[in-house]
Amino acid sequence: AFEKYLKKNRPAWTSKEKMPAEEAIEIIHEAEGVAVMAHPGLNKCDEVIPVLAEMGLDGLECYHTRHTGSEAARYRRLADELKLLVSGGSDCHGYNKGKPLIGGVRLPYAFVERILERHEQFVGRDH
Repeated sequence: AFEKYLKKNRPAWTSKEKMPAEEAIEIIHEAEGVAVMAHPGLNKCDEVIPVLAEMGLDGLECYHTRHTGSEAARYRRLADELKLLVSGGSDCHGYNKGKPLIGGVRLPYAFVERILERHEQFVGRDH
């Protein structure tokens, strides 16, 4: 999909637009979604995570293929401190070194259940 549709000058490509984080979180919630910050270890902006939590961020992707074990543990502690949901994923955008990353990150299903519970809080709510 990335090669065929989403790369620059492909049929589904669009330029990126920036918006304030608080607005993005609000839009996600209005769409009955759960706002989770992706791969904080790659973003290199840990200082904003508490601010985002105050704005309504729901979760933090603590487990990622490019997070080290110590990074995952640090984000897990931070998520617990800020009462954020914990997520994880491979961030699979295709093949890496000849094989896909999908399935490379495993986490207990209890984390998924908590995300689903949070999602249920948004479903059918007046926005």
